[in-house]
Amino acid sequence: MKAILFSFAVLISSMAFAQEEEVTEFTPATKKVTASNQDRIVLDFTFDNWKNDIDQLKTKWYSRGFGFAFMYDVRLKESKFSVAPGIGFTSNSVFFDALLVDTGKAAFDYAAYETRNIKKSKFNTVFLEIPLELRFRANPDNPAKSFKFAIGFKAGLRIDAKTKIKEEIGTQTKVFKDKRWEDAETFRAGPTVRMGYGPFNVIGFYSITNVFKKGEGPEVTPWSIGISLNGL
Repeated sequence: MKAILFSFAVLISSMAFAQEEEVTEFTPATKKVTASNQDRIVLDFTFDNWKNDIDQLKTKWYSRGFGFAFMYDVRLKESKFSVAPGIGFTSNSVFFDALLVDTGKAAFDYAAYETRNIKKSKFNTVFLEIPLELRFRANPDNPAKSFKFAIGFKAGLRIDAKTKIKEEIGTQTKVFKDKRWEDAETFRAGPTVRMGYGPFNVIGFYSITNVFKKGEGPEVTPWSIGISLNGL
């Protein structure tokens, strides 16, 4: 009888001890969002124009550009700052009330524009570029919900330059393109600025080089402002 009571007491004690064991819950780890995996793909949509001293030259409000860049963000230790080098391209189209012609050097022909039934006239350039930014984020651990400000510089090599005009001739509308523009500057460079919240930013660029090579065309300097979408 004593052996039975002893065995029963041991069983009760074991059950009580098992109930008092602490239960450990498994919580899956969450991925920490950092600056290094944000703002890699940058898409720019811009209004483009030229700074110039040519009174007769009138550019159009719908002059526009598009840029794409892949940038690699490197955070400076645990600070709110980072640097981001990258590679990309930019296409800029400026429309104007003139014909851009080559008379030994680039020149604007206003008389021909007035006498012909020209609907659109533009000059387009495409540059392969190397951008570099110094970035500030108010909340670097969550850049998708953070104020951002960046200053930078980009330099590029021209890979295309062309004029394009749309003209009505009789009952037909014809488009003419001319890619023989060696007068266009081969290199372009200038400062950039970007500011916004999360993936939405406003941007600006001002070139320190002209559109055309020195002595081979009018002195016009390109600049752009617009919006930038970035993240990923």
